[in-house]
Amino acid sequence: MDTFNLLAAAGGATLNVGSPGGIPTDLGVILSWAIRMIFLFAGLIVAYNIIQGGLDWVQSGGEK
Repeated sequence: MDTFNLLAAAGGATLNVGSPGGIPTDLGVILSWAIRMIFLFAGLIVAYNIIQGGLDWVQSGGEK
């Protein structure tokens, strides 16, 4: 993160202020976030299907 040095009027003190947060502008950061969200969503779908399949199997009563 870049820092900006501001020269204070009184005494010449230096104040370091970080770059403002918010929406990332770096393409790598955006793509890595999107890929993580895709994998998270896919993982939730897989977990739901495994649980649903297990419940269907247990509740089938031996029928196919």
